[in-house]
Amino acid sequence: MYNPRSTSSGTKPKPEEISVPVKLLMEFLDKKITVDTSKGELFEGVLIGAEENMSLSLNTVKATFASGHTTDMENVYIKGHKVRFIALPEESKECVKNLQRAVMSARGRGRGGRGGGRGGRGRGGFSRGGYSRGGYSSKGSSSYKSSSYSTFRPGR
Repeated sequence: MYNPRSTSSGTKPKPEEISVPVKLLMEFLDKKITVDTSKGELFEGVLIGAEENMSLSLNTVKATFASGHTTDMENVYIKGHKVRFIALPEESKECVKNLQRAVMSARGRGRGGRGGGRGGRGRGGFSRGGYSRGGYSSKGSSSYKSSSYSTFRPGR
């Protein structure tokens, strides 16, 4: 697990290796969150670590079990496959917007849709120096069918 305050634990993962939900959780390190598990347990505490598989470490935790029994714990580690729901603080709305902007800008604009970028889509065409498939010749005379153009007939 990556813990930014610890120097002995593993290396810091690259930003592109961290998924968006975990990036969002990293914004709430040292903030109070509530975690609901698949067994119906509630853990309310300060987030001190999050892993790629959604496993969480909480500090100063108030645990409420399915039976209704509550207890205070110093540290809790919750495995990711047990997490059903995570309630974040109110400032999460702004963090989500900022994270969406960062993800969209990192993704870039790409080359565009059909016909955009170098070469467009498909085979041949005028821009690639070949003949188009519609029967018109890009080279030679401007007649409908050039004598140098041979039609493609599948099965012959």
